[in-house]
Amino acid sequence: MNLSSLTLYAGTKWSWSEAPTGFLPPTYTLKIYFKLKNNAAIELESTPNDTTGFKFEVLPDKTNITPGTYTFQAQAFDSDGVMSFVEAGTIA
Repeated sequence: MNLSSLTLYAGTKWSWSEAPTGFLPPTYTLKIYFKLKNNAAIELESTPNDTTGFKFEVLPDKTNITPGTYTFQAQAFDSDGVMSFVEAGTIA
C-alpha cells in the first residue's frame, strides 16, 4: 500500500490513493485505523477513486493528532459489512 511510504504531518490535509489487490470499489470500502500507544484508534474511510482504487482525503481537523509513530491497520469491507484484513504496519 502507498500509505507505508508516506510522511504525514499532524494538522495538515492528507490526500493519497490506494489500490490493494482484490478489493475493488464499489464492491468494497477501504478503511484505515491509526493508533498511538494506548490512545483511541483514529478511523479513516476512503471513497472510490475509480474502478480500481480508493481515495483518502482527510481534513486538518481530523489530522490534528499527537505527532509520533503510529501503528496502522487497513481493512476492506464488502457490501455485507464483512471485514477482510489488507495490511498492517507503522508510520511516523
